Amino acid sequence: MKTFWLAAAAALVAVQAVAQTPAPAPAAGTEAPAATLPSASDTVKSIIDEELAPAPGGYVYSSQGRRDPFVSLLKPIGPDRGSGQRKPGSAGVAHG
Repeated sequence: MKTFWLAAAAALVAVQAVAQTPAPAPAAGTEAPAATLPSASDTVKSIIDEELAPAPGGYVYSSQGRRDPFVSLLKPIGPDRGSGQRKPGSAGVAHG
């Protein structure tokens, strides 16, 4: 039984060794074209652009005057949307 496992292991090693042989060198006088790789920042930027691009026919949120559900309600209101100062007590809660 040990002989079988030893032979199987030797066969697997031989197959891996054959699979890893290098490709033959190009013929003399012919030069391989120089491959120009994009820079890492270009690659990252293109990936981000692809991920942020809306899918064709995909869902697009339209607020139509409603609040954005993804903005925190704890975020303070800007100065153009009210004085920011409330009266103390129930008077500060009243609308109108």
